[in-house]
Amino acid sequence: MQATILAFMLPAMMLVFAGLFFALWWPVRSRKYVLAYAVCFGLLGSATVLNLFVFGRADLISVVIYHLISMSGVMALMWAVCQRSGVQMPLAMIGFSIVVASALIGAAFAFGNFDLARLAQNIHSSVLFGIVGLAAWQGKKRFLADRLTIGTLALFCFAGFILPFAHNIVHFHFGDVSEQARIVSTVHFIILGTLMFALGGSLVSGVVQDNMKRQSEEAMLDRLTGLPNRAAFEPLAKKMMSRSVVERVPVCMIVCDIDHFKEVNDAFGHKIGDNVISAFGEMLSGRTRPGDIAGRIGGEEFCIIAWNCSEKGACALAERLRIAFATEEFPFLPDSETTSASFGIAQANYGDTYSKMFERADAALYRAKKSGRNRVVGDEIGMYSRALEAVAEQGDGNGANGDVINLPKRPLTSTK
Repeated sequence: MQATILAFMLPAMMLVFAGLFFALWWPVRSRKYVLAYAVCFGLLGSATVLNLFVFGRADLISVVIYHLISMSGVMALMWAVCQRSGVQMPLAMIGFSIVVASALIGAAFAFGNFDLARLAQNIHSSVLFGIVGLAAWQGKKRFLADRLTIGTLALFCFAGFILPFAHNIVHFHFGDVSEQARIVSTVHFIILGTLMFALGGSLVSGVVQDNMKRQSEEAMLDRLTGLPNRAAFEPLAKKMMSRSVVERVPVCMIVCDIDHFKEVNDAFGHKIGDNVISAFGEMLSGRTRPGDIAGRIGGEEFCIIAWNCSEKGACALAERLRIAFATEEFPFLPDSETTSASFGIAQANYGDTYSKMFERADAALYRAKKSGRNRVVGDEIGMYSRALEAVAEQGDGNGANGDVINLPKRPLTSTK
C-alpha cells in the first residue's frame, strides 16, 4: 500500500515542478533554461506515469518508449544546466552512453532477461545524471543552490547504480511479491522521491536567485544606455578612488553633458531625445578603456572615472569623445542637425573625496558650457583641444602623451 501511494506521489511531484518552472519562465521568456527545466520534469513525470500505470507488460516496445521519454527529460535538464552554467554540452559523452545503453537493452531482451534490461536502463540514466553533474561542476557555481544541485545529481548517479542491484538481489532471493521486495520498492520510491524533490528545490532556488540578481542588476543600470546609473556609479567611483590612493595611481573624473538637449526634446520629441542619450551612452561604453567606468548620473549628464590617467590624458580622451560625437551622423536626426557635448575634467588630489572631485569637474564643465559648449575644459589645464590629425595618429590610447594644441572647435551647423 505504501509503495502504491508513493508511486502516485512521485509523478505528481514531478508534474508540479514542471508547472512551477513553467510559471517561473512565463514572465521572462528569454530565459530558455527555465523552460527546459519545465520540459525535463514534465517528461520525467510522464515517463513515470507510463511506466507505473500504462505499461503493464515487460516488453521491448514499452521499455524503449519509457527510456526514450525519460532520457529526453534528462537531456533537457543537461541542456538547461549547460546553458545556465555557460559550458558546452558534452555531446560525445552523451552519444557514447546512448549507443552502449541501447546495445545492452537490446541484448538483454534478445536473451529474454527483462531484469538486465531494466538494470541497463537505470544505469544509463545514472550515467546521464553524472554527466549533468560534471557539466554543472565545470560551470559557474555562483550560489549555494548550484552546489546543492551538483550534490543532488551526484547522489542520483550513486543511487542509480545501487538501487537496481539491490532490487534485483531481493527479487532473486525472495521473489517479486515478497515482503522484502515491497520494502525495497518502498525504500526505492522514498529515495527517488527525496532526490527528485531536492533536485527540483535546488533548481527552483537557483532560478529565484537568478531573478533576484537580475532585478538587482537592472535596478543599478540605466534603462536607455545600459550604463550604471548614479546609484551604482558613485560606489564604483569611490572604490576606484580608494584603490588609487593605496596603489598610488592617478585617476581622473570626466563629467560630460549633451549640449542644448532641451531644444532637441522640444524640436523633435522625447523619443528622439532618448535616442540621442542612448547613442551618447553607447559611444562612451565603446570608446572608454576596459579599466574605466562610465555612468549616466542624471538626465543628459554622464560621468567617467578614468583609471591610471592624468588630467592631460583625460582631456585627450574627452577630446576624442567630443569629436566622435560631434562628427557622428545619426539616422534619427535630419541631415542638417548635428550633436555636440561639453566635458569637464578634474584629477584626484591627495585627500580628495568623491564629492570634492566631482565639484571641481562639474565646475570645469560649467566653464566649458559658458565658453561656448562643444569643448573640453580641465580643472588645472583649462581649455583643451587638439588637431584631428593628431588624434587619428595616436589611435585609441588614453592620450596621456599628446601635446596640447589650441585650435578652434568644429562649428555647429544647427541652431540647437
